[in-house]
Amino acid sequence: MAGPDGRVATIVRHLARADKTANPSPSLLEIELGDTAAAWRAAGFTVTAGQLPATPPCVHLCGLKIVLNEQGGGVRRIVLGSQHTSLKWFHGVRVEALPIQEYLHCSDSPPPHPNSCSRLGEVVLYAHHLTQFVDLMSACGVSLPKPPKLMGDDHCIARYMLCCGTSSQQLRLLVAGAKEPPASAMSANPNIWMLPNQGHTMQLTGWLPLVRDLHQLRNVVPQIGSVKTAVQKGRQIATLKSRAIAGLTGTFAFLSDTGEPLFG
Repeated sequence: MAGPDGRVATIVRHLARADKTANPSPSLLEIELGDTAAAWRAAGFTVTAGQLPATPPCVHLCGLKIVLNEQGGGVRRIVLGSQHTSLKWFHGVRVEALPIQEYLHCSDSPPPHPNSCSRLGEVVLYAHHLTQFVDLMSACGVSLPKPPKLMGDDHCIARYMLCCGTSSQQLRLLVAGAKEPPASAMSANPNIWMLPNQGHTMQLTGWLPLVRDLHQLRNVVPQIGSVKTAVQKGRQIATLKSRAIAGLTGTFAFLSDTGEPLFG
């Protein structure tokens, strides 16, 4: 017969399972960009009109909504799904957090993309003061599972594992940034692609979309680079460099979708 310690352990395990069910994993629900709808169409994505009059068009990637306000300026707003309700500002970028049950998603079954994009593996941000951004994410209910990893002499990278929008697919959010605010507006590591060489304090620098057919992608997007062997075993990759299409934010590294999980 189980003693008091055994009963306590059973109760703790039960509460842990209940808490996990009641508190789903944090999600990246929405990103608002200053990009144009024409630029995303040129990159092979299906752009849908806003549901209401005067609302901006958007792109849907596996539950993630990308809003295109067509006003320029890169990333303008980030919406997170968590158990917190919060509104913060990070150097001109609006960062919102709300329970996913309260989020109104405008399309449950978006049309397919001509570039054969099936899902999104990673989003890469750059924050000139990484510690400040990590603190902001914690205040929004999204904690960092491991300390940031060093990258070069004065930069680090933080890795968040989130749900991609309203789906259960995993998405990795990479946030690169300086350990301390840089003395100069110029990046100290201009050869590292995810570190911008401009003076903005928050930028979206990269995407890792998964596509079913890289050759179809190249037919749809002629600006795409050659297909190469990817670092990920059994996969191939083709890159659409930043500024290859006017009005499109970030570098797109299109990775072949093998049907296997991207993150083990």
